[in-house]
Amino acid sequence: MLTSITKGKRVMNTSPALKIEEALGLEEGYFMILQVYYNIEQEKKDE
Repeated sequence: MLTSITKGKRVMNTSPALKIEEALGLEEGYFMILQVYYNIEQEKKDE
């Protein structure tokens, strides 16, 4: 799962994000915020 996400083959969604954040002791929502920024950059490239 994590490898698929880091290679761009799969997007981050809430369930794995929460699990990874908890395991790493990160603030909830950290990875979802990164995913949104990534999506914005991809959209800009596509325009």
